[in-house]
Amino acid sequence: MAIDASIASGIGLIAGLAVHAGYITLIRDKKILESAEGKSKLIIDKAQTDAKALNQKAELDARDYMLSARKDMDKELQGSRKEIKKLEQQVSSKEERLEKKLEKVDRNDREVEKLKSKLQTQTSDLEKRRQEIISKLEQTSGLSQDDAKAELLSQVEGDFRVDIEEKMKLVVEGVKEQAKEKALNVMAHTIQKVSIDYQAEALVSVVPIANDEMKGRIIGREGRNIRAFEQVTGIDVIIDDTPGVVVLSGFNAVRRATAARTLQILVEDGRIHPARIEEVYKKVEKEIDDECIKAGEKAAADVGVHRLHKNIVKTLGRLKFRTSYGQNVLEHSVECAQIAGTLAAEIGANAKLAKRASLLHDLGKVIEGDESSHAQLGADLAKKCGEKPVICNAIAAHHEEVDMESPIAFLVAASDSISASRRGARRGQTENYVERLQNLEDIATSCDGVSSAFAIQAGRELRVVVNPDAVDDSKGVRISHDIVQRIESELDYPGQIKVVVVRENRFVDYAF
Repeated sequence: MAIDASIASGIGLIAGLAVHAGYITLIRDKKILESAEGKSKLIIDKAQTDAKALNQKAELDARDYMLSARKDMDKELQGSRKEIKKLEQQVSSKEERLEKKLEKVDRNDREVEKLKSKLQTQTSDLEKRRQEIISKLEQTSGLSQDDAKAELLSQVEGDFRVDIEEKMKLVVEGVKEQAKEKALNVMAHTIQKVSIDYQAEALVSVVPIANDEMKGRIIGREGRNIRAFEQVTGIDVIIDDTPGVVVLSGFNAVRRATAARTLQILVEDGRIHPARIEEVYKKVEKEIDDECIKAGEKAAADVGVHRLHKNIVKTLGRLKFRTSYGQNVLEHSVECAQIAGTLAAEIGANAKLAKRASLLHDLGKVIEGDESSHAQLGADLAKKCGEKPVICNAIAAHHEEVDMESPIAFLVAASDSISASRRGARRGQTENYVERLQNLEDIATSCDGVSSAFAIQAGRELRVVVNPDAVDDSKGVRISHDIVQRIESELDYPGQIKVVVVRENRFVDYAF
């Protein structure tokens, strides 16, 4: 019990101390709060005093600024009023000058009206006098004005008809001579400018081999290699007694070139069997296709033709492996494009279209299709690849198989003829050219009544001059028909030959 009483008294003591400490802390916090409130009140009072002072100062500054701005504005207004007054004076002065000019114009208009009225009166008087004179002349001559005019014109026409005809004849002959000279100069300049070398034509390709033992390897056991080669390439292989060579024969120049290159690789490699032949051929075929594309792109770039369809570029490049009478067809196409461009520039036609159509005119020569001509096959490909109708017509018509619908078609046909027919353009052309011209002239001069004959335009025209005393018009027609019949039966020639019989009378006199 004594222990419990001690614990209780201890707890009470501790509680009393805690209450006393809390009371002391409360008194201290109250004093601190009162001190803080006093300080804050002082700060607020000072802030209010400072704000009031600043407000008064801002009002004074604003009043001063407004006074200064009003003074500046007054000065600007005074300057503007002076400028406006000056402008008003200038406008007033201009209005006065304008009014004076208008008055002067009005006076001039009135004078012009007076002069017009006077002129109309004089014109009317003159017309009356003219009618009176015409009437008197008609009464005196007994002819009306229209009858007199017709009679005068008839007399003048009769008196000067011969002179007029002579003058017209001289003018026409002069124009013809100038046109002929101009045409010859243009063609000569064009041909000289675009002359190109040519390669020999061939329907076979020769592949050299190291020895005759290689022929046996090419043939293979029981001929399996040569059969596989011909089946894959589509080209005939000719192996005969000729030492050191194997001959490949075929009309398709691209396939023949692909086969020749394939055989060369097989001979150099030494491994020849059907699987290897097919492998090498596919590889070479891809190389040939790439080579064709490059050749087509180069040809187009050389003549300035752009934006060709990829199929046209590839087909154009295939012409590199095709020849015609010794003339490489791709180089012939490039030459035609250059000729057509020059001719078009000379006559004022579209040179770009002429070049494009001429470059593409022989595309059909490497296209495998039906029995259509190469001109039609090329035109079909061009149309399929989006070429313009004028280009397609020029390609189809360059051998006159269809109607020519534009000047571009005529230029393409002309450039093709110039490139193919000029001397030296194709193999064996020079001797055949001279012989053909001589035969044409001999046939013409052998006819009765013919005084001379001239084969012109590379043998495409035969000009025959007959004796006008021995040959009349009807006999001239018979002579031309007989010459045509003999040419068709005795000569071989490309295209067509125009026969012109000239019967000319000349009347010569001399003045002393």
